[in-house]
Amino acid sequence: MSLQDLNFFTIFKIIVRHLPLIILLAAIGGGFGYYQGVYNTRPTYTSTGIVMIQNYNDTAENYANSRSEVLYTTPSGMSSSVTNNLNMSARLAEECLILFQVDPEFSKLTFGAAVGYAIIDESRFIRLSVTTNNSEKTKEICNNLLTYSRKLFTDSFPEGDLKIIQPASTPGYSGGSNTRSKMQTYALIAAAIGIILSFLHEFIDSTIKPDEDLSAKYNVPVLAEILNLDATGKKRK
Repeated sequence: MSLQDLNFFTIFKIIVRHLPLIILLAAIGGGFGYYQGVYNTRPTYTSTGIVMIQNYNDTAENYANSRSEVLYTTPSGMSSSVTNNLNMSARLAEECLILFQVDPEFSKLTFGAAVGYAIIDESRFIRLSVTTNNSEKTKEICNNLLTYSRKLFTDSFPEGDLKIIQPASTPGYSGGSNTRSKMQTYALIAAAIGIILSFLHEFIDSTIKPDEDLSAKYNVPVLAEILNLDATGKKRK
């Protein structure tokens, strides 16, 4: 068979002819994906903690205003001093994220765990998340980072305060990889390999097979087939 002989009908016939091989390889691939998803994937655990940033600014006057009675209200109903204080705290929270990421001691305390930092809804609250394959280790690392973040903040921003409002707790199992997704992926890959092998076999095999091959080769209809039988009446190959 040559590339000139390929069309939709011949492609369909090749796939049907080698369908058992394709199905077998797909089943093997799906089984391998199941094994990878269930037995060869380590579980992951994620623990989170939340801190609150308070910016008192660096003057006694602003510090007093942040703790004072309502001076006048904004259209949203909040006092001007409180609104300004919240805005300054939110900006300080953004600086804290940068500080946490560049501080070398902070990085050492992660012990290779996957650590994420995020400001919650552009507020003064920061969520810290830690992911490892051990639940107790995850909790311990997260709480150590929360404690160190308070010390780091105090040393870097004496005009403010960092409060741990949600310490890390022992996480439940959050899952590893998606077993069904792995099964589907490996099955599709194996089936694709089976289709490729089927076409390679058709191109490499130069023997003339059924009557449709003769018709395509000589462009004449096949009127009948004569079987090659041995003395016992069995068909010879």
